[in-house]
Amino acid sequence: MHPTSDAPNPYGDVQRVVDARDRLDRSISGYNRHSLISDRYRRALERYQHAQTRFEAIRTAVEETHAAVAAQQAARAQDLARWRDSRAAASLHRAGVEVNVRDYVHSLRDKGMPPEEVLVAVKLRLVAVITPSAPDAPTFEASRLAIDIGTWAIQAYYDAA
Repeated sequence: MHPTSDAPNPYGDVQRVVDARDRLDRSISGYNRHSLISDRYRRALERYQHAQTRFEAIRTAVEETHAAVAAQQAARAQDLARWRDSRAAASLHRAGVEVNVRDYVHSLRDKGMPPEEVLVAVKLRLVAVITPSAPDAPTFEASRLAIDIGTWAIQAYYDAA
C-alpha cells in the first residue's frame, strides 16, 4: 500500500512540509539502500561461513587421507624390510643346505657308496626332513631346492677328494 507520487498532497505548497517530506524520503531511501547492503553483507557472510565449513571438512578429509597413506606406506616399508630379512635368511639357509649336502655326500662317498645310491640317500633325507612339524617350503621354492640338492649332490660326489 504505497502512495503514488501522483497522489494529491494537501500541504504540498508549504515549504516547511515540502522540506520535511524530502528529508523523510531521503531517509527512507537511505535506510533501504543500507538495508540492501546489510542484507548482501549477511548473505556474503553466510556464504563465507559455509565455504569455511566445507574447507575445514575437506582439510580434515585430506589430513585423514594423508595419515592413512602414511600408515600404509609405513606398513609397506615394514613388510618390505621383513621380506628382505626373510630372503636374506633364506639365502643363508640355502647356502647352509648346500654345504651340508656336500659334506653328507663326501662322507657317503668316502665310505664307498656308489653315486646312484648316494643320490637316493640324499633325496631320502630331503623327504625325511620335511614333516608336519617342519613343513615343506612353497611349491616353487621346494621344487627348486630339490633340483639344486640333486645337482649339488652329483657335483659333490665328483669333487676331488
